[in-house]
Amino acid sequence: MKKERWSQPLATVWDKYEEARKKQKDLTPKEFVHQWMYSEMSNPLLQNFVQAHIFTFDMFYADSIKKFLHLFFVDSSLRDFLMDMPIKDFQGLTSYIIENGEPDKGGQISVLGHVPDENSKISNYCFGIHIPYENKYKGYAFSFTYDYNTKDLLFCFAVGNDTSYITLSHYDELCKKKTPDSERIL
Repeated sequence: MKKERWSQPLATVWDKYEEARKKQKDLTPKEFVHQWMYSEMSNPLLQNFVQAHIFTFDMFYADSIKKFLHLFFVDSSLRDFLMDMPIKDFQGLTSYIIENGEPDKGGQISVLGHVPDENSKISNYCFGIHIPYENKYKGYAFSFTYDYNTKDLLFCFAVGNDTSYITLSHYDELCKKKTPDSERIL
């Protein structure tokens, strides 16, 4: 029988963290995020790239403090089935994130750290999917964040080095259009 091996959500970031810890033994996950992001955050040409990385690092940090749910699939057919299934119940999904997500204050991330906005409240739910007998870097990481002020749901996903995000309001706009971009996203 083959030894079971699993893909790992956020494996690229964890590898880079472990590599950095070889040079600086007492490096915390939070310090690592700030060190890696500093050069990107100070470059205005990388704004969307940086925003996607911020969401990835939010998931990494949640994983490092044990607030990231790990789901192990029995086989890859479930992933393949779910990949082609459209999300229809956004109201139910939003309610679930509000009820079960990790509450926090919204804000901005700067090179000096997380700067919460006292008037902003979010609910965040992060999870990863491990696929058996897949490449280590084919693990999936997902994050749903509900912003109480804007009443919008943000969906972020990361697979290997690929990260992207979309808000529910933007997704709704794409659903109404029939363009190559909207077809690809839906």
